[in-house]
Amino acid sequence: MTNCEANCKGSIIIGSACGKCERCKEEVQRLLEKGWISQLVRDIRELRLAENANSNAAIANDIRDAGWSVAVHNDYLMNGERFTFWLFTHRNGKWVKGEGRNDAEALNAVRMALKVMV
Repeated sequence: MTNCEANCKGSIIIGSACGKCERCKEEVQRLLEKGWISQLVRDIRELRLAENANSNAAIANDIRDAGWSVAVHNDYLMNGERFTFWLFTHRNGKWVKGEGRNDAEALNAVRMALKVMV
């Protein structure tokens, strides 16, 4: 049993699972096979887990490594709340953007958009 499995506190459904241990992976697979969650929902769940567990979610290197260039990155206030905006362009003429309350949230929105584009 890995440390992850020993510390896992629950279920993918209730949102307290680690997402990395075999128990969690098996639960996601079971739910997919039964058609209870779609691949897109699974992808969203994985990105949320990454945002919480991985500080690298706020770094755009993986997006850049896939051939995307940062066209705009803006931090702004709207109604007194902080937000950030990222716009990436690709040499193939496509663009993708993400907004959120922090870089990790905004970049995860970009990552989701890229998954949908493929």
